[in-house]
Amino acid sequence: MQLNDQKEQFSLAYVHAVAARAGYQLEIPSRDRASVDGEISSDEGLFPTIKFQAKSATSDLIQNGFVVYDLDVKNYNDLCVESRETRLLILVSIPAEIADWTSLSAEALCLHCTAYWHSLRGQDPSSNTSTVRLRFPPAQLFDPDQLPALMRRVEAGEL
Repeated sequence: MQLNDQKEQFSLAYVHAVAARAGYQLEIPSRDRASVDGEISSDEGLFPTIKFQAKSATSDLIQNGFVVYDLDVKNYNDLCVESRETRLLILVSIPAEIADWTSLSAEALCLHCTAYWHSLRGQDPSSNTSTVRLRFPPAQLFDPDQLPALMRRVEAGEL
């Protein structure tokens, strides 16, 4: 498997683990369409739902108090398109060395990463040719403790 494929699978595994721990369903379509890697919903499959694009990065993402990431312009434009559904970027920060992504003991399998979310709703499409630099607060953690509050914000129409 290519390194980028490994990063993608690891990122999706993290999103899946967070959703399961928080009590939500995760669906992954057979193909990424319009920069949507999956959908998080209640176990009944009812509103609210979050469609997401998962990305991973192995560099230090926190710069000058913000999470900084250069997103491919195609993904940026797909995620900022006005839509009835909520679409988020979920950015998973992983160690540079594959061997450091996980640790295993008799008691636990630990994923050594963290993730952040960002909404591009309402942003103007970019005419850049390759990437768009994103800056967003590191408090926008994507974790099992914050996912229920994020889902409530989606339900309230805040995202």
